[in-house]
Amino acid sequence: MVKTTCNAPENEPEQKSFKKVPVGEHLFQVVDVIENLDSDADIVHVKCEVVDENGQGTTLLNRLSLNDEWKGFFATRLFLKAISEPYKGQDFPIDTDAWIGRRFCAIVVHNGDYANIKEFLFKEIKQPVTSVGGGEIKSDEIAWDDEK
Repeated sequence: MVKTTCNAPENEPEQKSFKKVPVGEHLFQVVDVIENLDSDADIVHVKCEVVDENGQGTTLLNRLSLNDEWKGFFATRLFLKAISEPYKGQDFPIDTDAWIGRRFCAIVVHNGDYANIKEFLFKEIKQPVTSVGGGEIKSDEIAWDDEK
């Protein structure tokens, strides 16, 4: 159980609506990795932003498990393969900080109010940063999210 105190303005809260990523194939860029959003410490949410013309700037969250013993870890391996990170073998490293700026292609479908990745497309993509061999992130190579 959580007990806390909070402060909020006196005005009434407003509902927010978000523009969904359009259905179809898109080029995405990882703009953030959010840890500990769920109660499960092994779960991370990857904020992916469309960087192609159709839907540019729209985002979706891709929920992944870092627990290699969980049955859903296959989805994490597919994501790692899509962003050209190690995804198979014994004791391969996972560094979520290295995912920022990585690009990948995927097919998006709509499931009710949400846009979800249906399938990763394993295309050769020029990555703006190389996480495996190190590399420097250049601000003009990342589609930064201006919303805070």
